[in-house]
Amino acid sequence: MKFISLVLSASVVAARFWLRDTPAPSSDPIDPNDSEAQSPEPSQVYVTGFPICNVSGFTEVPGRYIETIFKDGGMTLPDCADACRTNDTCMSIAFAQLYGECLFFDHSTEDVQLLEDDTSIFAHYDNECDIDCDPEDEGTK
Repeated sequence: MKFISLVLSASVVAARFWLRDTPAPSSDPIDPNDSEAQSPEPSQVYVTGFPICNVSGFTEVPGRYIETIFKDGGMTLPDCADACRTNDTCMSIAFAQLYGECLFFDHSTEDVQLLEDDTSIFAHYDNECDIDCDPEDEGTK
């Protein structure tokens, strides 16, 4: 019982810490004549097209897809692609060359809500991409 109590106490402390840093919603009405109030924040756009090959980025979480960690380390990009192509539910992959990590997706890359970002270690590929070469040689989109 002590363990459960400690876990619950830690959760409450974490929730309070998170809520303390969360700004309260504004109760001020929005002036429809204020041009700044009508301008939306710049938004990111999902990568589109088919096939999408060697595009670094992050997928929306949660998303409208199922992601499966096929291999957590020690894999090559061609091995990852071949394994996906032989799996009935895999339609695209994300591969982290740094760690040899391979992720399977049950949708094409366009449909996993991919936000292009060069800081991501994961490169995304549709099954139709030519992946017999080094990822550095592969073209994007």
